[in-house]
Amino acid sequence: MRTAAAIFLVFGFAYLAWDISLIVAHGVQLGSGLMVVFAAAVLYQGYALWKRDPRVRWSALVSAVAIAGTCAYIASVFIASPFPESLLHLPGEVLPLFGSVVALSIAFGVASVVLILPIRRRPNAP
Repeated sequence: MRTAAAIFLVFGFAYLAWDISLIVAHGVQLGSGLMVVFAAAVLYQGYALWKRDPRVRWSALVSAVAIAGTCAYIASVFIASPFPESLLHLPGEVLPLFGSVVALSIAFGVASVVLILPIRRRPNAP
């Protein structure tokens, strides 16, 4: 569970830092407020996983699967576009975003596997 907790905490802090930079650059908006709430929820789940709270495992598993699936879908939009050459002509500003979306999909996929393995070993796990 500590591996999944580390993934949640790193993502939560990175997302919060990105949101703070957006607030500094563009001012407070509704979207930035919702981003803070999402980052706080991910940080709380990471903290609860770090403390090995068994009650948070299922919600963290659902969150990890949802984040991994959403990121995989977003990455597939880049890759499976109707024009194959469009991936080669992406602007340079979009490529780091594409790489981070792929990395997030892989990281939260690993987190979901880490969270489900102890559940399969112990059928009476909370």
